[in-house]
Amino acid sequence: MRKSKTTIAAILLAVSMMTACAGGQSAVTAIQESASRTAGTEAAAAASSAETSAEIKAETSAAAASAEAAGTGIPADAVTVKLTGTGAEISGAGAEFEDGTLKITKGGTYVLSGRLDGQILLETDKKEEVTLYLNGVEIASEGAYAIASVKGKAVAVILADGTENTLTAKGIADEDNARTEEEEADAAIYVKNDLTMDGTGSLSITSAGKGIHAKDNLVLADGVIDITSADDAFNGKDSITADGGAFTVTVTDTEEGKAMTSRGAVTLNGGTMTVAASNEGIEGLTVTVNGGFWDVTAADDGVNAREKAETTETAETTESTETVESTETAGSTETIGTAETAQTEETTGAADGMNQGNPSEDAPENMPQDGGFDGRGGFDGMPPQGGFGGRDGFDGHGGFGGQGGFGGMTEEEMAAERLKMQYNEKCQIVVNGGTLIVNSQGDGLDSNGDIHINGGEVYVSSAEDSGNTALDWNGTGYVDGGILIAAGMPGMAEAVSDESGQNILTVCYENQIAAGTEISVKDPEGKVIMGWTVPKAFQSLQLSASGLETDKTYTVTAGETENSVTITGTNTYEGERGFGGRGGFGRRGQRGSMTEIHAAD
Repeated sequence: MRKSKTTIAAILLAVSMMTACAGGQSAVTAIQESASRTAGTEAAAAASSAETSAEIKAETSAAAASAEAAGTGIPADAVTVKLTGTGAEISGAGAEFEDGTLKITKGGTYVLSGRLDGQILLETDKKEEVTLYLNGVEIASEGAYAIASVKGKAVAVILADGTENTLTAKGIADEDNARTEEEEADAAIYVKNDLTMDGTGSLSITSAGKGIHAKDNLVLADGVIDITSADDAFNGKDSITADGGAFTVTVTDTEEGKAMTSRGAVTLNGGTMTVAASNEGIEGLTVTVNGGFWDVTAADDGVNAREKAETTETAETTESTETVESTETAGSTETIGTAETAQTEETTGAADGMNQGNPSEDAPENMPQDGGFDGRGGFDGMPPQGGFGGRDGFDGHGGFGGQGGFGGMTEEEMAAERLKMQYNEKCQIVVNGGTLIVNSQGDGLDSNGDIHINGGEVYVSSAEDSGNTALDWNGTGYVDGGILIAAGMPGMAEAVSDESGQNILTVCYENQIAAGTEISVKDPEGKVIMGWTVPKAFQSLQLSASGLETDKTYTVTAGETENSVTITGTNTYEGERGFGGRGGFGRRGQRGSMTEIHAAD
């Protein structure tokens, strides 16, 4: 009788708690509290049945997960999953746990919490979308992915407000020998289709491969995300769009891994990203900065606009054909031509640099008078990067050893090198707003097409050798607004177009200025209109701001070196070395002349 009375009392208490919901308390919370208060009695009642006990435990955990998600905007019908290390407690349909993997097979919303030593795999219908709320999860995977979607239409990963989430992927995908979509998954978060990252919580990723990889479009809407990865941190094959969020990136393989890369457009509208290490910082067919704060450290180029090349071989010929994936029309390809044709085009195209690129009378005496070296020549008569072939060669395509002497490169590498040396109007770097800071060991901003700086703030510190430059383009560079401070070496420096809408001041120094030197530009009234502490040594500066007005004199200070310069027009030069026209020494177009302005005492 006492046992029956206790059970009846528990039922009455649950009913009374549900009635209290009208006063603002949810039914889920009331049931959860009721279950909690009577846990001892219920456990005793279920002691005779292990199966019944397991069911009660699962229901209680699911109710707790639902209550924890309350107030976060999570749909009431979301499936809740409590990860338990080597298993999962699931409330709702569409998910199952098997052999260390949580499998989601139906579209919908899933709320994940807890710890998992395993992986999460999404295999839904191709028309279905999945939203994953990471509500305080820790996933440690021995494989190449922690979360992977290999089927379905789109995935959204939401970092629940106030939560900390951790993903670790210790394995590396063998993509060359992959037989299934799952085996191709090569990132801590891998999605075969579109992926959106959102939410105000935080996510920490450690990966032996890529960090986040979407095979279609990647949207970074919000979230605090920290990625340490051997390969690319953010990879969106078709495009990347950043609208918000705060990202920190460390790429441990600086020979290969990019901080942010796409074959298509990279559009940065808002958010912040600090890159501690990478091979190349931000790269895409186009890179557009409309807002936000982007601080990039790179072992190669800081920002790169290029088109990816692929090669194919046919049974009939050993000559390669370059095919370039079009990001404008899905699935289409553009045939550039055979390797032999490409080499012929390079030979005839040398007129752009060597034959038509003779220096002006103001150019340095030690610059070759026949147009210099193709691509990476420098001043001193020897290519700084070694050898005479390819980009360092006299003949523009192969050096002394005959046609196509690229020195042991694969067909893919040769195709990529040829594309680097060609003007590609599809490749554009555009800065309209925001702040872009680049510290690179290669070129600072490098476009196989054009560079447009229309607004915002751009600060560049490029390599300390003459084989790279702060601003590099195969087409034309324009400055029509904003603030520009580009520091580097003068050997490969290129002059901004005279058709720019804002004045540019170029200063070349007789000796290198030490790393860590603060520079500033003051107007005639002594007001600082721009300044920066340059992280690496430099010997040339390209400066532009709306405050640089024609016929006014400005003071440029670099440490203890001070120059007084009067702006004479769109391009004003201070120092002993002139800059190239469209392409610098040995590149495209005629050399720009230099105006000598003497340094102040």
